Amino acid sequence: MSPVLLFDFDSTLIQDEGLDILFQRSLRDAPDREERVRAFQELTDQGMAGELRFEDSLARRLEHLVAHRSLVEEVGAELASRLSPSVERNRGFFRERAERHGIHVLSGGFRELIEPAATTLGIPPSRIHAHRFRYAADGAVLGLDPETPLARGGKPLAVEEMGLDPAKTWMVGDGATDLEVRELGLVSTFVAFAENRTRSSVTSRADQVVHSMEELLELLSNHS
Repeated sequence: MSPVLLFDFDSTLIQDEGLDILFQRSLRDAPDREERVRAFQELTDQGMAGELRFEDSLARRLEHLVAHRSLVEEVGAELASRLSPSVERNRGFFRERAERHGIHVLSGGFRELIEPAATTLGIPPSRIHAHRFRYAADGAVLGLDPETPLARGGKPLAVEEMGLDPAKTWMVGDGATDLEVRELGLVSTFVAFAENRTRSSVTSRADQVVHSMEELLELLSNHS
């Protein structure tokens, strides 16, 4: 029996880090845009590599973000066109597996940025496990919603609340938080997805490393 697959989103299903793109777009024509974007991306990389607690990385990035719901929606639509090349080539796999409830998105990113891309792959909102933004009455982004499992306990709590059998579940992603799910015994296998980013602190401890969806499909075929 094929395992349930938990896919990370940023730098896995899509080529980019969604929050980084949102921050870039929020700056528009700011004169110090490039410098601020580099500093923001450095915080992202530190969190994803495990050099900085992901929660701390996210909190520090959100302190610098000034955005509106309309921009969040605009960037979400943009990210739907930025699927990783091998994910784009294998849309059929996602749609087929999604129909059989075999795929979830598990992300430290934000649902509003994820849902348009997930929809194009046939993954319903009920199987997206991510943060949500908190908004002011005028639509300004205030930060993250503290009530989601991701906000309360990160990816481990989100996986626990899914109620999946660890022996029949794989995690596929590029970051330290994806590796953590495996090291806590919440999934049987962690596959480091290195098509877009290769983080040696993550790949060196992964059960498997793949550089494309085709390589992942081969692993799944051998597993079956």
